[in-house]
Amino acid sequence: MGNTSEEADQLGIQASLYDRHTQFLLRTAGLKEGIHVLDVGCGMGEVSLCAALRAGGRNPDMGEQLAHVLRLSGLSDPRVAVAVPTGGPDSAAVTLIAESARSLLPVMERAGITTAEEADLDTLRARMSRACAEVHATVYVPELVAAWAELH
Repeated sequence: MGNTSEEADQLGIQASLYDRHTQFLLRTAGLKEGIHVLDVGCGMGEVSLCAALRAGGRNPDMGEQLAHVLRLSGLSDPRVAVAVPTGGPDSAAVTLIAESARSLLPVMERAGITTAEEADLDTLRARMSRACAEVHATVYVPELVAAWAELH
């Protein structure tokens, strides 16, 4: 992904979709004012910002490895929680998937997967929404994984 305004908009959609789940995981982890946080694989920093606000102050596989990384760091009894944002045909989840396709189009074209004309990105979100509504689908987007351990 690059640094275009469209991709920034997509990240904003993603952040709004995951925000409630991020807040849940931070609360579950016991994050509160005065706690120090290490955010590994923070991407554009949306979760870091949530954690910083709550505390006052992207290896794609990292979620699966978080507890192991905490143990290797000498922290005992790490805990893990997972949240999976979902939505219906008119949700931000569908918008995120459609806008992700827009970001990935240059790669898909270079790989010969599709062309801009075939993908018809200007109607993709509406087509996806209609298809989801027809089968009463629940749309799942990638899970959000958090791991934490307390220092004693």
